Amino acid sequence: NSRETGEKGAFIVTVSRRKVLRTEFFETSQIVWKDVNVQIGTSTTVQQLIDDIKGKCKPGSFINISITGTGKLDSFLRTNDEPRRDGPTVEDESFLAMVEAQTECKCASLDIRTSPDIDFRARSETGDFISAVIDYGMSLESASREDLVEIICETPAINKSLRQYYDVMSSDELRQTVDDAIKLIIAKMREVK
Repeated sequence: NSRETGEKGAFIVTVSRRKVLRTEFFETSQIVWKDVNVQIGTSTTVQQLIDDIKGKCKPGSFINISITGTGKLDSFLRTNDEPRRDGPTVEDESFLAMVEAQTECKCASLDIRTSPDIDFRARSETGDFISAVIDYGMSLESASREDLVEIICETPAINKSLRQYYDVMSSDELRQTVDDAIKLIIAKMREVK
């Protein structure tokens, strides 16, 4: 809980003849929560992005990371959530694992609000599958909240509890979910090239 930032410990109470003489706080640990906001536009490599995060937190902290902006790292961030086993590259480790190892912090959350470095309007006119995905995403911009819930939940894999989760989301949250899904599909398709 980010409200728990600060000193943690116990009080040493000195008592004599049933009277409290003094109380002294004895620190057992320091808990620091930090919100770290970084832009991908200023980083051209994963290492630069991690160095940017590292420069904004102290080792031992609990961090909530928010990544925004437009750039070539968008695809990596959207597709690198699990370790890969195809060779000794940076992809062998998930992004969060790399951040935790290099910052010596515990990542409590990661919020990715980035965009690929492509012009969606221009790309939607190329006539291929990626342009079809972009066109479909753009068509959903005018959909009502109820329509978005129906579109998301029409998949047979969505069970009742997930439906309830989407039912309580705001219109903005639903639109962001759709936008994130479209960006992930595009990132995966560009990764295959």
